[in-house]
Amino acid sequence: MSGRLSNKVALVTGGSRGIGRAVALAFAREGAALIGVHYASNKEAADATVRDIEALGTRAVAIGADLRDAKAAADSIAGEFKAAALAATGKAGLDILVN
Repeated sequence: MSGRLSNKVALVTGGSRGIGRAVALAFAREGAALIGVHYASNKEAADATVRDIEALGTRAVAIGADLRDAKAAADSIAGEFKAAALAATGKAGLDILVN
């Protein structure tokens, strides 16, 4: 781990599987403070990814949202993810978005 993402907050859409999961795990290995793992329908896969990220020493949260519905997605992110970012880093902002 190089720590290149130390104290950074990232949100990875589709982060529960495939390329999104690989990116989320890479961010954890690089020392991100918090990673939001977005999922559309597979909560179990998102929860498994969160556990794997946390095993690497990074905080993570699964966020379920239909990104086709902008208001619902914004509400999900503003709710649980914003609070988690504040707890992890002392700031409520987002540094990295992978879509």
